[in-house]
Amino acid sequence: MSAALPADFELLAAAYLTADIDDAGMDQLERTLRDNRAARDCFAALTTQDIALRQALRATVEAHIPQSESVRLLLQRRPQQSHSRRKTLYWAVAAAAACVVIVMTWMWMQRTAQTPIARLNSVGTGVTVTRAGETKTTTASAGADLFSGDSVTTPKDTEAKLSFAGEATSIDLKFDTQVRIRQELQGKRIDLNHGTIACDVAKQPAGHSMVLSTNLADAEIIGTQFTLTAEPVATMLDVKVGQVKITRRADGQSAQVDSGRQIVVGAVSAMTVEPDEATLAAAGWRKLIGADLSNWNPVQGEWRIEHGELLGIAHGPTGYDFALIRTSQSLTDFELTCQARVEKNFYCEFQVRDNDWQFQNPVGGVDHDKWRDIHITAKGKVVTCTIDGQPAGIDSDLSKKQKLSGVVGFYVRSNGQVRIRNIRLRTMEANVPGLKPDF
Repeated sequence: MSAALPADFELLAAAYLTADIDDAGMDQLERTLRDNRAARDCFAALTTQDIALRQALRATVEAHIPQSESVRLLLQRRPQQSHSRRKTLYWAVAAAAACVVIVMTWMWMQRTAQTPIARLNSVGTGVTVTRAGETKTTTASAGADLFSGDSVTTPKDTEAKLSFAGEATSIDLKFDTQVRIRQELQGKRIDLNHGTIACDVAKQPAGHSMVLSTNLADAEIIGTQFTLTAEPVATMLDVKVGQVKITRRADGQSAQVDSGRQIVVGAVSAMTVEPDEATLAAAGWRKLIGADLSNWNPVQGEWRIEHGELLGIAHGPTGYDFALIRTSQSLTDFELTCQARVEKNFYCEFQVRDNDWQFQNPVGGVDHDKWRDIHITAKGKVVTCTIDGQPAGIDSDLSKKQKLSGVVGFYVRSNGQVRIRNIRLRTMEANVPGLKPDF
């Protein structure tokens, strides 16, 4: 076991203490602390001084002492003593405190490394676990223990569920999702690398919140129910119960998201919490996805409601094995918004007022397996559609034959699978300008 400090240890420790460390740096720091005793000793001393300084500053702030005065008091705590005596006393106290905390920190790190912090309650076929510091994966099984630093990955057709030891917190990993769990001195951290998780978080101890991180944002959780989705260009938060604070890493902007509210955090777009369901209902919007298919008429293929999403599967390899579903209600002038995600190189098409297919969701190639925002407007014989805010191509010949009333349909071709979520509809006479459920 090495006794000398690695050349890059100072930079790694500084990045950790200033909360400016990425996943790769965290992995490297964990390996260094595990393999290098000198690094562990130094790190324990650094964290001790950091905690002591923060606690001292907090105490002076709580005593309503200005921050500038607080810093002066910290630096000149014993002004009547000589410089050499103060220096000797400081190092004596620091050395004693460091020894105690080094032992406690080392014991805590050893206990964390050896003690499970979570457990897989249920898993489907193909779910894997990667141990901290390793590259190989193992097939997961129900009841398997999870340790700090472990990663769990679900495939595109399987889910998993984990719970944390000693509390009623549960995390549902949806399809095509990867998370990494950590136990830290400040609390628990879950890194959502990609996919969607549905969380029911028990109330966390004071000063030890749970933090969920994506590539774009950090969500601080005290105790609540919510879903979080991580995609390359956006992080989506939907709070069911409680309140979640979410902060964008790039610029530090944050927002409080309350029960029944949603937010999409992009790289540069404004962080705006979406209107709640009551506000949307007052503006004429209503959901088309409920607990079952009561608002829908399945025509062909397999259709069902799964995790609040409309799932359509076209079984078989021929062009006649497509999946098609239509609204049970005939519509005249309306707006419809939703998000659609199609697997691989398959595509989804949309039918408006019983007309033939007018526009496609261009999900082939590099755009497959991504959620796409759809906004359809039909007024008179004019039908428009945008996908991710960009105009979608409309078949002009079919538009000339546009009916004034009919159903809306979704289609996915043979061997394809489509998921459609957040489907909302309002008729034109109920429109309120400027209010659209973009999430």
